[in-house]
Amino acid sequence: MPQLDRLRARLRGENAEVLAVCINGNAGQVAAFRKEHGVTLPIVASGSRVAAMYGVDRVPTSLIVDQTGRIVARWQGARDDLLRRGFKAGGMDLPAGAGR
Repeated sequence: MPQLDRLRARLRGENAEVLAVCINGNAGQVAAFRKEHGVTLPIVASGSRVAAMYGVDRVPTSLIVDQTGRIVARWQGARDDLLRRGFKAGGMDLPAGAGR
């Protein structure tokens, strides 16, 4: 999640948002996780509904969703190279330093 926090910071002001979806916890657990790990990006606690909507069946799964809700890139795994590939598949460059 640190790379997603950095990505969110780099994309600020770019008409984009980065968020995480928790598929197996409630709002209290999500708040505790964010505090314990120093995570600043928003985490959707009602993730099972969101996961079903986007066909997410394992974690971590990352999606780039356009403003209409269409998935433009999808990948599984948390490695920086997957993050870069996902952005490239979505027709975008990963902002400098966001994947480190």
